[in-house]
Amino acid sequence: MSEDKAEGYVRYIYYIMDLVAGKFRLRDHVNSGSFGEVFEGLNEQTGTAVAIKVETQSECPQLLHEAKVLRSLEGKVGLPTVFWYGKEEGRCVMVMTLLGKSLEMGLRESREKRLSLKLVLRLGLQMLARVETTHSHSFIHRDIKPDNFVKGRPPAHNRVYLIDFGLAKRYRDDRTKQHTTYAEGRKTAGTARYMSLNTHMGIEQSRRDDLESLIYSLIYLLNGSLPWQGLFFQSQAEKCAKVTAMKRNMPLQAICKGIPHQFCQLLAYCRELQFETAPDYEFIRYLLKEAAAKAEIDVEGPLAFPGAVQRSASHHKLFKKKSKKERKLSRPSLQVSLGSLCRINSDKQSTEELKCDRLPALHPIVRLRLRACSSPTPDFP
Repeated sequence: MSEDKAEGYVRYIYYIMDLVAGKFRLRDHVNSGSFGEVFEGLNEQTGTAVAIKVETQSECPQLLHEAKVLRSLEGKVGLPTVFWYGKEEGRCVMVMTLLGKSLEMGLRESREKRLSLKLVLRLGLQMLARVETTHSHSFIHRDIKPDNFVKGRPPAHNRVYLIDFGLAKRYRDDRTKQHTTYAEGRKTAGTARYMSLNTHMGIEQSRRDDLESLIYSLIYLLNGSLPWQGLFFQSQAEKCAKVTAMKRNMPLQAICKGIPHQFCQLLAYCRELQFETAPDYEFIRYLLKEAAAKAEIDVEGPLAFPGAVQRSASHHKLFKKKSKKERKLSRPSLQVSLGSLCRINSDKQSTEELKCDRLPALHPIVRLRLRACSSPTPDFP
């Protein structure tokens, strides 16, 4: 949807909706997404600020499904509360907790376009806890990414929330705990940048896929990018194929280049998990805390985003889209082919065994043989 069309739609929603459910009044427009629009609203009976999501697309309606999932998770720490959901003027609407900015927004607004190790480890422990809570109640999120983790508003400004459960799905029966069956040939669900390798290959998602996406998200926040960003493609199918090839062929050490080795161990661990295997969340938590201990970081501190770049009034819109001409001019010149970037020389290929020295017996799966190039790792875009 073009920017002008989106703005027109926002004005139209303001026009047709006065009060939602007779008590929630729309105020400021907050954000736009693939599903529709998000507004800040006011509960006129209590004076409480709320978020109001209005679904505008009807091809794959998700908002009512999201509301039902959140209702089943009601009361859990770090998950938003749904105050009301239903239809207004023929459109699906959900009223929920008003939260702060997303981790993606905090990253983009920072001067260095990346977050410090201290902040990422503090965020990562809370992000893991939210994913674990979701899994413990028989759901997988299926769209784990920095956009879907947001900070709370005071007095909960040091708490991370997980949002956007439109793609969430039960991975087991809540009563019998019977796991869904393994299947292939599935359509991909989620965001290609953070999607697990198994999801790219059309394998039914389970808990392991949420965790792999979580590790990609942490690497992205630390480095400001992932190696498969900036690729040239002419269609969405070509994009997915190129990203899949890079995730499959690139050594884990190259993906985690420049950051603590514990992230490489975590990514290897998530990829080694079997479809129905219950992840060891305590082990993941341990490795994050070990990285913090080696860097002498206190993981219990505040979640303060770095100072934002001062922008003029014409630049303050974070989600402003570039024109096709601007995107073409801003593309980096990439002369090296994807195959040469991801090629692994089998003659020079060696193996490296990553271990956690203080945890040899607690988690045998840590002893993973990882593919590594003996030659220096190239700088990836």
